Amino acid sequence: MAILFTKQQAMKELPFIADIALFKGVDLALWLYLDKHWSFKNAVSKAAEKHAVKPKVAIERILRQVIPEELFLDRMDQAIPRKPKSVSKETAIMGQKLRKMEVEAKVHVVDITRR
Repeated sequence: MAILFTKQQAMKELPFIADIALFKGVDLALWLYLDKHWSFKNAVSKAAEKHAVKPKVAIERILRQVIPEELFLDRMDQAIPRKPKSVSKETAIMGQKLRKMEVEAKVHVVDITRR
């Protein structure tokens, strides 16, 4: 079940932030996370990068105060689990042959340079 929580609701709950760059970073991170559905980590990183907020954990702490924990849990449940990469037999054999050829080439170069 999706929890409806908007940026406007989050902005109402924000504590006073004296640093203008930090305020703009929090505003951008909220927009990216809540409205554009970016991942939390990427939203915080992009906001810190764009508004030169150091350390970026300051943005993260404020967001965690404002955004309900249930929203984080809901977004984690909706995330698609990663599947391990499967390698075909042919690709594995080609990789082994390539590594063997690279080793042989290095040995060949060493043999040539010794003479």
